[in-house]
Amino acid sequence: MLRGTRGKGFSTCARGLTALALGLSCGFAGCSSDHAGQQGQDPQAATAKPPTPVQVSEAVPVADDESYPSDLYVERDVWVTPRATGIIEQVLVERGQRVRQGQPLVVLETDLARVELQIAEQSLRYHEAEFARTRSLHEQNIVSALDALRDEIERDLAASELERARALLERCTVRAPFDGMLVERLAVPGQRMIEDEAAKLVRVVADDRPRARIHVPERRLAGLAVGRVVSIELAGETSARAHAGRVVFVSPAVDAASDTALVIVEADRRDPSLRVGAGVEVHLAGRSEAEHDLFRVPRQAFGGGQLVEGAQATLLVAAAGRAAERKVDLIELGGAEVTVRGALGPGDLVIVARSARLAPGDPVEVRGRTP
Repeated sequence: MLRGTRGKGFSTCARGLTALALGLSCGFAGCSSDHAGQQGQDPQAATAKPPTPVQVSEAVPVADDESYPSDLYVERDVWVTPRATGIIEQVLVERGQRVRQGQPLVVLETDLARVELQIAEQSLRYHEAEFARTRSLHEQNIVSALDALRDEIERDLAASELERARALLERCTVRAPFDGMLVERLAVPGQRMIEDEAAKLVRVVADDRPRARIHVPERRLAGLAVGRVVSIELAGETSARAHAGRVVFVSPAVDAASDTALVIVEADRRDPSLRVGAGVEVHLAGRSEAEHDLFRVPRQAFGGGQLVEGAQATLLVAAAGRAAERKVDLIELGGAEVTVRGALGPGDLVIVARSARLAPGDPVEVRGRTP
């Protein structure tokens, strides 16, 4: 009886120990499975950097349509001066008259020049006859070769004197240098003229398309090239009546004193309203696809560093939930805003008052926008 009781109690105790071991085993297994489940959710999510709250401002496009004052002119605009000294005999043209190249405009006294021409003609006739006689005698061995050569040279000199006399007579007639309009006349019959650069007779302006010279700041020269579209506005006209034109010259040199470069523009066509000397405003309107646009951004978007016009700087923009870097050129520094040119687009969200710890690629969350 006692042995059976002890055996029964031992069996009961063994069963209890077995149940306790199974319970502990299940408890540990459950903990392991829960830990594995937590690891299986997203290991990177547990270590991901939280988005940085930022304030942004939209990049505002700036119309690069600055106006530059100038005056219209044409390349061929000259005062015709006398080529000889003498009294004006005839004035053959009047103000407002159209002239053709080579057309006589003014005639100076020609009596003396005509007499000198006649003398030269007679002298040539004499020396030609003299040379013909000497050559015949030389062929007969009557005169020497030196005598024949002397008469030949004298004949040639007489021919040159004749050409000189003809040229002097021609210089008494002042002719139009090119086709155009005679816009001013100072020549008066009976007036004595002296062959001098200061002696002005008439002013002739060619029928060319008008041009204007402007001086563009160096910072505005980027992308400005020959062929760029411009608009030319006369003083008092509205933009709707602006005349189309194009850039025909951009100086390769910059004036160090004014920090500008010469740019010449030309109207696309002649127009009666585009008078030579008229005051105009030239607008560098229109852009080619290769040019970058100008944008205005807040100064605080650059942090606290010192900004220098013409230098390059870096901006951060909020794009697709992350900070992205943009390189820009500083064009003009205003008060609270900076004009830049670079890889920006209309509507780009520029991060302002950014943290020093914010780097390109970091996640960001837009919390507000500044005007």
